[in-house]
Amino acid sequence: MTSLETLSLSHNDIQCVSDTSFSNMGTLRILALHMNNLSTIPYGTFDGLKSLNQIALGDNPLFCDCKLKWLSDWFKTGWKEPGVAACSDPKPMKGKILLFAASSEFECLGDPDPVVAEKCDVCLSEPCKNGGACTTVEFKSFKCQCAPGFHGEVCDQQIDACFGNPCNNGGKCQVLEHGRFRCECLKGFEGDRCETNIDDCQRNRCQNEATCVDEIQSYSCKCQEGYTGKFCEDSIPFCKAGYNYCVNGATCVARTAGYSCECPPGFTGKNCSENIDDCKSHACLNHASCVDGHNTYACMCPPGFSGRFCEIAPVLDVVPMGRSYDSAPACRLHQCQNNAACYQPVGSPDYMCKCAQGFEGKKCEKLSSVSFKAKDSYVKLPRVDFRHSAVNISINFNTKRHNGILLYAGEQQHVAIELFRGRIRVSFDVGNYPVSTMFSYQRVDDGRDHHVVFIVDRKNFTMAIDRSDAPRTIVNEGRNDFLDYFDSLYLGGLPSSVNAHAFKKWHIRDGASFIGCFSKVNINSKQVDLLTSSERYKVSPGCDAVNIDPCFNHKCQKGRCKARRRKGGYRCKCKRGYTGTYCDKAPTCKAVVFRERFTDPRTKCKSKARVRFRRCEGKCRRGCRGDDDDDDAPYDDDDGVLYDGDGGDDVLYGGGDDDVLCGGGGGDVLCGGDDVLSCFASRHQKIMVQTA
Repeated sequence: MTSLETLSLSHNDIQCVSDTSFSNMGTLRILALHMNNLSTIPYGTFDGLKSLNQIALGDNPLFCDCKLKWLSDWFKTGWKEPGVAACSDPKPMKGKILLFAASSEFECLGDPDPVVAEKCDVCLSEPCKNGGACTTVEFKSFKCQCAPGFHGEVCDQQIDACFGNPCNNGGKCQVLEHGRFRCECLKGFEGDRCETNIDDCQRNRCQNEATCVDEIQSYSCKCQEGYTGKFCEDSIPFCKAGYNYCVNGATCVARTAGYSCECPPGFTGKNCSENIDDCKSHACLNHASCVDGHNTYACMCPPGFSGRFCEIAPVLDVVPMGRSYDSAPACRLHQCQNNAACYQPVGSPDYMCKCAQGFEGKKCEKLSSVSFKAKDSYVKLPRVDFRHSAVNISINFNTKRHNGILLYAGEQQHVAIELFRGRIRVSFDVGNYPVSTMFSYQRVDDGRDHHVVFIVDRKNFTMAIDRSDAPRTIVNEGRNDFLDYFDSLYLGGLPSSVNAHAFKKWHIRDGASFIGCFSKVNINSKQVDLLTSSERYKVSPGCDAVNIDPCFNHKCQKGRCKARRRKGGYRCKCKRGYTGTYCDKAPTCKAVVFRERFTDPRTKCKSKARVRFRRCEGKCRRGCRGDDDDDDAPYDDDDGVLYDGDGGDDVLYGGGDDDVLCGGGGGDVLCGGDDVLSCFASRHQKIMVQTA
């Protein structure tokens, strides 16, 4: 409680405090003791509260004699009490406010009030009887040291010959005279102290060599095999209907005194009820599981293995070019581990191991990656010592979740690293208040692989993401030089009890376990073999594929991203005029307007007047527009222009003041300027222009 700032003890019926009740509370600023039952407070009780600026003592029955004068003077020096605390007794002081009462008014007249004194010293009421000495243990408890000849909590029982009850087995002690006693024994016991159980077997009725068992005021008969009854007087007809105790097809054989069972193969025991464990001497290979049967066993092979004893190793369905797969001869006695597949390269006398997902090493003996799939998954590693030198921890991970614990170590002092709203949050506390907190600038919840490095250099912390040239750093000011903790290092999540503690202490913000994949965890440049972790809870080997939106964080500038289904990746569909892989090249296409006579390419008919045209210059896709076009308008395949049909760049300008006359077979049709495009497109004959 050395950092406590506010302490409220009101409404607790507190009757007494000692002069050490508030020691080691140098940071306390506010103390609430109102609405209690305090009558007196020892001198100097609040001396250790160096930071105190407000105290509440109202509604307490304060006894304002000379012993409380110090409190009134203390109120006046610091003005920490607002003038609410008032005297209750003695009568001359009743109702006076301690803050304003004169010091000379606090007097001791006669003996102290016993009711007030007993609140803090229960021995003043003399609870110990018969001359016993009272010692206060706590405010409301005491201990009596009894005078010779007495005992009990308050010395109310006289010590005599029966002290401690010397009688055994429930016997009752009676005092005859000083120094003498006798025991009245319960039935079935005898002796000076009832120590002897009367032998009821002296006159027993047990038959057929049964054993008599003495009990309290009775006996029982333990029968020999083949007999039954209260006194073992009846013979048991073993092997007859109702008395055949052999099981599992065993043969019952009656004996002179009892029976025996001839067990079939695979069973044992008196009644042949026990199945012999045939797996004790099994020959299963390659980490196969032995399943016990009746006088036999079976081998449950790991994936890929076969044979009665799982002796046939798996072969690869697909192998690299120039290699063969064969179960013989090298793979017969291979040492591939963790469900790895064995294969023999062409021309090599030795075998190689193709590791299952998540494993690596020559024999696939190391676990390098794991998937966290449950809300309470975690991996527990041994404690890492942060005290003497820098600790470098690196992790490769991917996830599409916004929140999740990455790493946690600590109790009160701690380093907690988690995903919070898509960014990495670091809480770092080596005991230098306040706690240091840091967030990554970039988000890492995009489902892509990210490489993070955390360096704990005594009281300072550094974080780098994806080998960035600009790592983030915490410089931790304070007297504590290192992170000192005594628990394990957790990855990906926490056990429920540790999670609850970390969440309650604000070490972590969300508390959710990481959902995704960890791979290649390194501590001080040494890769951690996750198989050797202290505990792996609800994690699976390897990394499952993560469906990543190819358009997440795309680079298209003036265009929209479209995913490629077959080839993978994405392409950029540019807005009108923009080009380049990422639509990053500005448009160069522009329309140049001019007038000239129009010649129909089919009929060679030439217009009488000049017609307005526009020509597309620069790099254009399918036509061009004027200078007033919006460059940011979406690309539209229907660009609203009409080509002249000769394969060139000249385009009939569809507007203006002129009317165009289209030849229409049986006669010419006059088209308005707004209809010239549709008119020309439908006729394809000749165009004549009439001026107004």
